[in-house]
Amino acid sequence: MKLIYSTVFLLLFCSAVNAQLINESFDNTTFPPTGWQNIVVSTGIANSGDADGDVFTRVTTGTNPTCLPQSGLGMVKYASFDFNINSSAALITPVLNFSSGTYRVRLWIYRDAGFGDNLDSVTISVNTTASLAGATILGSVIRNYLRNPIESAPGWYQYSFDILASFNTASNYIIIQALGRYGNNMFFDNVVVEQKTDCSGTPDTGIASNSTPILCSSATSSLSCTGVSLGTGITYQWQSSPAGANNFTNISGATTTNYTTNVLTVSTDFRLVTTCSLSGLSANSNITTVTISGIPSNDEACNAITLTQGSALTCGNTLCATSVADPTFSNSTPNNTVWYKFTPTTTGATTIRFKRPIGVTSGLLYGWLGIYTATGSCPTLTLAEVPSSLSFDLTTFDSVTVETPSLTAGTTYYFMVDGFSNAKGAFCISMPIVTAPVCTTNLTPANLATGIAMPITLTWNTAADATSYDVYWSANNGVNYTLIGNINTNSALITNTNANTTYYWYVNPKNTAGTASCVTTATSFTTIMGPSNDDCANAVTLSNNTSVNGTTVNAGPSGVAVCTPAAGTPDDDVWYKFTATADSCIITVAGSTGFDAVVGVYSGTCANLVQLGACRDTSANAATEIYRSGGLTVGTTYYVRVYGYNNGSGFGTFTVTYVAAATLPITLQSFVGERKGNSNILTWVTANENNNKGFEIQRSIDGKNFTALSFINSKALGGNSSNNIIYNFEDAKLLPSTTGYYRLKQVDNDGKFSLSNVVIIKAGTFNTIQIVAAYPNPVKNITNISLESPTNTKLQITVVDAMGKQVAIHNVAVQKGQNNIPLQLASLQAGTYFIKAICADGCISTAIKINKE
Repeated sequence: MKLIYSTVFLLLFCSAVNAQLINESFDNTTFPPTGWQNIVVSTGIANSGDADGDVFTRVTTGTNPTCLPQSGLGMVKYASFDFNINSSAALITPVLNFSSGTYRVRLWIYRDAGFGDNLDSVTISVNTTASLAGATILGSVIRNYLRNPIESAPGWYQYSFDILASFNTASNYIIIQALGRYGNNMFFDNVVVEQKTDCSGTPDTGIASNSTPILCSSATSSLSCTGVSLGTGITYQWQSSPAGANNFTNISGATTTNYTTNVLTVSTDFRLVTTCSLSGLSANSNITTVTISGIPSNDEACNAITLTQGSALTCGNTLCATSVADPTFSNSTPNNTVWYKFTPTTTGATTIRFKRPIGVTSGLLYGWLGIYTATGSCPTLTLAEVPSSLSFDLTTFDSVTVETPSLTAGTTYYFMVDGFSNAKGAFCISMPIVTAPVCTTNLTPANLATGIAMPITLTWNTAADATSYDVYWSANNGVNYTLIGNINTNSALITNTNANTTYYWYVNPKNTAGTASCVTTATSFTTIMGPSNDDCANAVTLSNNTSVNGTTVNAGPSGVAVCTPAAGTPDDDVWYKFTATADSCIITVAGSTGFDAVVGVYSGTCANLVQLGACRDTSANAATEIYRSGGLTVGTTYYVRVYGYNNGSGFGTFTVTYVAAATLPITLQSFVGERKGNSNILTWVTANENNNKGFEIQRSIDGKNFTALSFINSKALGGNSSNNIIYNFEDAKLLPSTTGYYRLKQVDNDGKFSLSNVVIIKAGTFNTIQIVAAYPNPVKNITNISLESPTNTKLQITVVDAMGKQVAIHNVAVQKGQNNIPLQLASLQAGTYFIKAICADGCISTAIKINKE
């Protein structure tokens, strides 16, 4: 049974088509099929280690987007998703004989709108040699179904291309070329090359569409019709009518399936009439309308539309709006803006609701709401912004509710609706009269549940008209509650719980009309027993040169201060101890997949711990941390602390090993690096040196293969010192655009050596937002975004699924330099997602790929 994923079917009412030269379904596992050629045209750079290479592959299921073959067991894939812009491949048929009759090529292409700005495409060409050189293009199809030829929805569509009569020899080749633009993968199936014959009966109507459904002024539009009947005796005629009049007349010269209109000054309907001349029967396509919109009446503040609380939705479109006379806007540069105004009768915050217009599913607005007060009078107003950060995304959500800052009764406020990062689209706006929300129901964890593991996700039912929720928490049987946060969704992630403890919690829904008091709805749960060494007093004893398995899973915070220098949040620390049998030690912690360990060593007692040297956190997830310390007192007990760097998602397993050592050649107090100008500067400090010859500086550009850069002799007299010594090295030979990995090879006078941990210095200068990393990846609940910004600014962090649909938005403020931003992703389904940052002036970072478990 063949599965058809399409809303368009090519139905030919013609006599039997003869001479099928090619009918390839790609169901046979041999690929390329016998006689076909699969060649690289231009090489892209793999972004995810995809093994396909820059050639076509045969697959039975597709990802990014997800689809099945159009029919049968196989289809052809080009990995545009995994390769950079302008990667390309070609699939070439065996030699074809076109010496008699006329021919065409038909194939099915899967089209979606993921990464719509990345215009991946499939081009069909014909040539007398098996080469692109000198080939004649028959036509192209852009993967994005919203581009020409426009389709109604994602799915499989069949396209047909007539082969020119000039190719009438016995030696011809059809070439199918994919051009990748780093968008979603491209898939095609069921390639047919066949001779055309005379038509009969009623032809198929096809689907008509236009490139620009709305024109802001007099202009042209490109029309096309796909899925129409083909064959000898088939003719086409475009017709037009004033919009809605149903009075169609022929357009002179418009006799192909594609037509570029004359300059339109009024809204116009179009359709294509397809006729079989041999039967005399015709069929009309659907009607496609080009609307002349013009600049909206409320394009400027002086023409703002008045809003009142409780009134019906007011709908608009910023497509043809301008930025004329717009004021400055802190969140972005105004571009396509329309204006509304409102005078509150009472002082306080006001609720504004944005909603999709009824029946509109595309061309929707993703934008900001700016709020202003005004002085002066029209036509000259002086507008002053009321600081706020109110955004809405109707491309993802049917309805979005925002709250203004407190507005003063009797003051007229002007609302500017502005497309985010030059976005344009349709929307409706209203100011509903809201009443205080009622209490909601706690869902998870279930009331009285036991054995709840950390981290814990609290969830509750959504309360009608609630815009946020105050979450309250108690660890003393509900006697005293603490506000732990105001949440604008119906879930909250809790990470700072203790093991084997009963917690009570409830939420108070809020909106501008008030806050519900819901302490009576409180429920409780009890956390699971944590590791036995969850606190310092129960530290596990380490024996010399013996590995011990450990875990931070379900561990809680011990209350000991953050490691110096600050390394993550110790919300899950566990403890070990050893009694020194030598004056030095080496502590090794090897983390499991996804666990990024932080290691610290302390002297003193559990009640009065003193950190020895800097904590170690120089390696990434599942890597090994090595802590070296000298100057220990034999017979003294020392404490080892291990926790996960990632707050709330840093739980994991590991092995920890203590090795007693004779006096270490050096005690490395710190080893750090930074970029200054076009150089990388390394700095390290030794606390003591013994028989030290010096340091070989090693560098890598992949973190795996290291080469020696230079050797720096010990500054200590004879290689021995008990004082702090500072060393520096400048690497000016690494390209600023390359990330550098550095380590030290410490060499003794007798030739023995040891290696330090690795220091990573990210690629250098930047003038826009950069997402450096996301960890953990894969992620279960929370991923941390490491982001670098050239300035203090406001951002929107967007999460997009593999189909290009925006599934989450986070508004954040960042500081100049490196930032760590935790993102709650627990509600997302398993799959591949992309995260990018959009800054206030419209700049967009590159996307980083994550996998959700």
